[in-house]
Amino acid sequence: MASTSLPWGRSRLLSRLDEAPLTVLSAPRGYGKTTLVETWLAAQPDSTVIRVEVPDPGMATQQYWSDLAERVNADTDVLVLDRPDRLCGVTIWEWLRTIRAAHRGLRVVVSIRESTLLESGRLPDPTLTVVTAAELEFTEAEVADLLARRGVSSPERTARDLLRITGGHPALVAIAEGVVRVFGSDLDFERERAYLAVRVEIDRYVEDMLLEEPGIGDMARTIAVLRRPFPDALKLLGIDDGAGTLSGLERAGLLRRMPAAPDPYWTWPTAFRRSVLRIVERDAVVPSRVASVTLARWFADRGEPVEALRHATDGQDWDLLIATLATEWPAIVTTGLGVLVRALQALPESEARANPAVRYARLLVAGVGLTAGSPGYMRGPLPEISVTGTADRDSAELALLTGILRLCVQRWNGDYDEAVRDRDALVTLANRVGESGGLDRRWLSSVWMHLGLASQLRGGDRRTVELLTRAVDCGIDDPGNFASRQATGHLALHHAVRGEPERAAHWLRQEARFGERAGWIRALVERPAIVARALEQLDRLDVPAAEAAMDELDEIDDELDELGAFVAYVRSQLDLILGRSEVGLDRVDRSRDRLRRRLGPTAAAGPLLTAASMDLHTAAGQAARVLAHARLADGPMHPMMRLAASRAAMCTGDHAAATAFCTPLTGRHVSGTRVRLEALLIAATLAHEQGSDDEARIAWERATATSRDSGLVRPLLTVPPAIRDALTAGGDAIPFADKLAEWGDGPYPQPAPLVTLTKREAVVLDGLARGGSLAQIAESLFVSTSTVKSQRHSLYRKLGVHSRRDAVLEAARRGLL
Repeated sequence: MASTSLPWGRSRLLSRLDEAPLTVLSAPRGYGKTTLVETWLAAQPDSTVIRVEVPDPGMATQQYWSDLAERVNADTDVLVLDRPDRLCGVTIWEWLRTIRAAHRGLRVVVSIRESTLLESGRLPDPTLTVVTAAELEFTEAEVADLLARRGVSSPERTARDLLRITGGHPALVAIAEGVVRVFGSDLDFERERAYLAVRVEIDRYVEDMLLEEPGIGDMARTIAVLRRPFPDALKLLGIDDGAGTLSGLERAGLLRRMPAAPDPYWTWPTAFRRSVLRIVERDAVVPSRVASVTLARWFADRGEPVEALRHATDGQDWDLLIATLATEWPAIVTTGLGVLVRALQALPESEARANPAVRYARLLVAGVGLTAGSPGYMRGPLPEISVTGTADRDSAELALLTGILRLCVQRWNGDYDEAVRDRDALVTLANRVGESGGLDRRWLSSVWMHLGLASQLRGGDRRTVELLTRAVDCGIDDPGNFASRQATGHLALHHAVRGEPERAAHWLRQEARFGERAGWIRALVERPAIVARALEQLDRLDVPAAEAAMDELDEIDDELDELGAFVAYVRSQLDLILGRSEVGLDRVDRSRDRLRRRLGPTAAAGPLLTAASMDLHTAAGQAARVLAHARLADGPMHPMMRLAASRAAMCTGDHAAATAFCTPLTGRHVSGTRVRLEALLIAATLAHEQGSDDEARIAWERATATSRDSGLVRPLLTVPPAIRDALTAGGDAIPFADKLAEWGDGPYPQPAPLVTLTKREAVVLDGLARGGSLAQIAESLFVSTSTVKSQRHSLYRKLGVHSRRDAVLEAARRGLL
């Protein structure tokens, strides 16, 4: 048997043995339980330890415990029992209770393989620590630590690869480490051969050590077609004593039982099942396709579409595969995406050609890069599907689910206008199917979520909240409804972008009701909520919380993420408030280049990134450049971009342009809270600088009321502290004054008073900016050098500077060059 003496980097497990007076290590053979205990004992040299080895199966249970009671005395500190479950069942806990009652300070560590002993209601002490097989498996960091200590090259990359091959099983990690170490410095050039050698050694271990027991090998080969074997399924394979067979395979170390489940079932360590299937294929004992088809139809009847699709693929039952995919894809996408990709790859082209749902699904997984090749635009005409005029309920369901797949493809391509046009017909069809009861609530959640997301990504559509809310309503009481959970996150993001932190927080609380993390699909399901939380906290000026939220995001390439532009927008806002304008500009430019097909004129995220870029340029002292580009824009300008242009104009001292840009945004008809609040703040600042105190106070009071109602704080930073104090003098206190005080003058340069230059001063300024000497400037004006010096003095005074360099920089900031 392979050695599992791999203690390095496993401090998390050693600490588990210190948690309670009674610790139970429950796992099949090969999980390194003995090595872990030995390592732990070695760290306690002063303790008196009694260790009882695995008992002989012929030994009497009473004799075992009597001998043990005689050995333990008042000086014993630690008692370690290996495999007492070999002799007795649940009575083990009664015996241990008796021994511990007689020796109060005794610490006990028990190693067992019989997982049924841990079922609820049988444990003697609610404070004991149970270390399960899943916890004994290696993490990627632990594998990397082991490889680094062994001198293996590129330990992080190698650890990632070996974890995928071994699943973290301790015995297999030991095998893999021994194999790759043989390759030494050649590993980086011989990875394929090294990993092939690892698989060969794993197969040898499985065959020689785990399949050698009588009856075990044949049973393992028979049930290898089942990824999640349980007794009822085994009956379909001709095995009557399913529970006994699975328990035997568990004791042999091939399976793990899930004792916490309401209906107990077993799971394969993934590497073991792959190995058994390779051995079966090598021996030409190919698992019966008939058995796979039987299992597929059985799982379909049980309402388990992922398992049905998996076995339909193994059995090459293409009719069942297509039928399952066409009607069950909402459940499959969220809980079995890998199974879906494998099925689509296995399906012959001749079978797929006639089915629009399958063709859309193929386009989608190819476009997002889930199949071989790079992700990209799904070129060519999309297969047509009628979403109206369906004759019966079944055809309506098929048309709806196929139409939603088409809509997903359109969204991925960035064709938001087409997606919204299809959406309207699909909403009608979804209402019809919902009224007939054709789809359950989970599927309807997915349908409404995709329809709402199409509206959200297009931008400017009032149906976003309506459709996403319907998705939430279909599953708010169902913790496993990922589509409903995702919809709450998108609602939170919708309100956060609009500048409504209180409403965003409401939906984030709803999202939290779904409980624990969403496992491997967390990036898909929780990403909108995480982005919304970051923006909501940033708008409340809780920057550390916003940064922490952004740190939660998985490292996914923006190109593979429909929310990539929103993520870039929030990061740009963090850069803006933290004074990292150049970093933010670089980030926005790279994101716009990667996401260009999703940033068209009707995309919601396009104007956000453009406005963010304008604000970052203004913060970097390039307001005049922003204003010049804004004046050249053709057609109507998005409200966020108008705000950015107005802010740039104000910073250059061009009050007329600033007023023209922001005034249309201050009316109560403006739908976005952020837009209206920021426009009112700019209007208040402009009115104050122009001496219109009443007008300034009215705009300020409307802005502060909006800020209090919405919880939106960050825009108040755009008003300089001195102006905030002046506008609040004699009235209500500045809202959120304590938070604002921490940020001083905010991210933008102070608005400059309007400066008017004479023609002669403008020419002198131009000459100074071009680097001309005073004599050269005087010659070009046909005046004396003294006259130029006088004009220069007047120019410096108006600009508030004392040098040529400062005059040029200040003039550029004010847009005077």
